Amino acid sequence: MVLLIFVAALTIAPKWRQMEMMRQSEPIHEALNAYHLKHGSYPDALDQIGIPSREEGPIYYQREGDSYLLWFGTRLGESRTYCSSEGYWR
Repeated sequence: MVLLIFVAALTIAPKWRQMEMMRQSEPIHEALNAYHLKHGSYPDALDQIGIPSREEGPIYYQREGDSYLLWFGTRLGESRTYCSSEGYWR
């Protein structure tokens, strides 16, 4: 029984963290879209929309022409990425 609970925790925790990180990115999406409506382009850095850019993350931003990427690490060497031109996380 203890082993079953341990295995379930190892399986559920990473997915919960990913959902939480995607939820935390929603205000960033909103601020980026508001900036785009006002200026006609996305900012070069999150600092321009009042969100401190930090090297340690947890959410990272990159402008790519008329779109942007947001991403966060899921495990060592892996990440989830949102591409605004596609409109979904991959």
